[in-house]
Amino acid sequence: MTWDMRRRGLPIGVLLASAALALGACVSATTDSATSAPAATSSSSSSSAVESPPATPSLDAAEELDAAEESAEVVTPTCTPGESLTEQPEGPYFTPGAPERMDITDGAFGTPLTLTGYVLDDNCEPIAGATVDFWQADGNGSYDNSGFILRGNQTTDANGAYTLTTVIPGQYPGRTEHIHVKIAPSGGRTYTTQLYVPDSEGNNRDRFYVPGMDIAIVSYDGSAMVATFDFVLPA
Repeated sequence: MTWDMRRRGLPIGVLLASAALALGACVSATTDSATSAPAATSSSSSSSAVESPPATPSLDAAEELDAAEESAEVVTPTCTPGESLTEQPEGPYFTPGAPERMDITDGAFGTPLTLTGYVLDDNCEPIAGATVDFWQADGNGSYDNSGFILRGNQTTDANGAYTLTTVIPGQYPGRTEHIHVKIAPSGGRTYTTQLYVPDSEGNNRDRFYVPGMDIAIVSYDGSAMVATFDFVLPA
């Protein structure tokens, strides 16, 4: 199957992680240059070596991190006011009571998939404290109907963000790759839908497939996929 590489914004936590990595490389380079400088020559009349003072960076580590955070681009969720998710059937494989967790793999077979995004209202404002419940088949297209493998729920943070660690679901007769989702804002009604992989060969054969519910692939090298999807709830 072929999937496109459509890029969308990631939550700020991902950007700050990248900034931290860059800071680490900068501090390492400063340390290397300091340790590679020639040592001062010991005096023959002295019992102790005279050491050169260590190189002093222009900013300490805390200041460097603050500067990196300030310079990081704040990426807003992808949302068009008034355009909401498409509600879809729950299907026969939902199991209530799934554990609260971000990683639902439990060693399940399949290509690793990291999915991030936001839950937003109809005006594209973030919804904090919403419950997002995921369930899906493994890479072979099989559901765990006796336990909670590839099943779990989580609560969006103050920015309305969620992060899911899972696998790319497999196809099975009549269905393309898909992930089931229930979203319940605090004190609100529950919305049920499904997510799909763009350009999958099975999409045209699946009567439930909705193009507007495609995840956006950020990266995919054949061994792991990173993707995003922002849930915009109806008014």
